[in-house]
Amino acid sequence: MAAVAVMPRVAEVDEGANLAQRTIPLVVTFKEFGNTRKIPTSHVQTKVVDKTLVKVHKMLLDSKAMLAIRSVKWEAGGYLDSVCLPFPGLRGARLAPKVLVADITAELDTYHAAWEAAVEAFVAAYPGLLEKAERQLGPEFNRLDYPKPKNVRSKFAFEYQFTNFGVPGELKEISKEIFKNEQKKTARVMRDAATEGMVVLRETLAELVTRMADSLSDEPTPSGKRRGLHKTTVEKLNTFLENFSKLNVVNDYDLAKEVERARKLISGKSIEALKTTDGLRVEVRTGMEKIGAKLESLIATMPGRVFLEED
Repeated sequence: MAAVAVMPRVAEVDEGANLAQRTIPLVVTFKEFGNTRKIPTSHVQTKVVDKTLVKVHKMLLDSKAMLAIRSVKWEAGGYLDSVCLPFPGLRGARLAPKVLVADITAELDTYHAAWEAAVEAFVAAYPGLLEKAERQLGPEFNRLDYPKPKNVRSKFAFEYQFTNFGVPGELKEISKEIFKNEQKKTARVMRDAATEGMVVLRETLAELVTRMADSLSDEPTPSGKRRGLHKTTVEKLNTFLENFSKLNVVNDYDLAKEVERARKLISGKSIEALKTTDGLRVEVRTGMEKIGAKLESLIATMPGRVFLEED
């Protein structure tokens, strides 16, 4: 009888070496026109004795064209969050699985084209938006708050780059000690990234199965309405389950087991059946609740989260 290969169980977190081999850093930057300004305290009418405690801001432009630009930014960010892992070593950076780099590039090119089109539409509408803002803001309108029409295009940018955060080899020629210290720092950053990536994947699945269970509950909403199962709830869960093997670059064995349980639980079950078959609703809801409880336990045993300090 042939020996059965058993996947080794990762203790708490991949030490970072595999993560570095299976991912590539991706830096995405957005630059946009700041649409709020502080109103001088002297202009604010209030009964507060110490006006320094009062902060009031004004919106410079009431613009659907600007919202369209931000919509592209939010959608691109949401997509990247679904296919990349966070990289706590650098703000704005993510770790992209190498197997998804081609797909990510194609999607970012599409988002970039949509961004450019939205920006051009805003630039075309900008002169009229200035006139509208002057009418809306009245005495609080200040022309100095706004870039000149000829300069407004330069206030927007959407760039991305796959890069390398390794230690430069040239550093070794300067100082072997500094080179070794930098290697240790890089290793620590990757271990932190592995921990953060594992936590994010566990929390993502926990959120998805909890939402699924809640949608199948017979208990009414706080407003008294029957809970409904939305197509997007099922689609988001299925998408995560389908992409998990590519996202699991930290070899999270415990999470992989829960992913497989969730996959078997909803495999072959249509949304219509989940909506209308009571027995099936109970089966899937109960299964999702059990998976959610297990995930809560797995998350609770993880090391502390890694956060960047605020500037």
